[in-house]
Amino acid sequence: MNDAINGLRTEIIDTLSVPYAPATIAHSTIARFKTETSVESLNARLAPLDIDFTEYIRELLLVRETIMPLKQYEVIARFLLR
Repeated sequence: MNDAINGLRTEIIDTLSVPYAPATIAHSTIARFKTETSVESLNARLAPLDIDFTEYIRELLLVRETIMPLKQYEVIARFLLR
């Protein structure tokens, strides 16, 4: 999976004229926390849950955040995925 994501990242960098140095990693965020929390505490709370899902991604957006984290952003490019 990481190879596929990093492959997309490389293709985007090669295709677009990015006016700033890109991040050194490609990632996807599935959760954010308002305050620091311990991983052990989080794992203990999630352990009883049976989480299993598949997410189908149809579009990739390249954005520039103007107010972080993604409170305000500009869409630089859209990539339709097949």
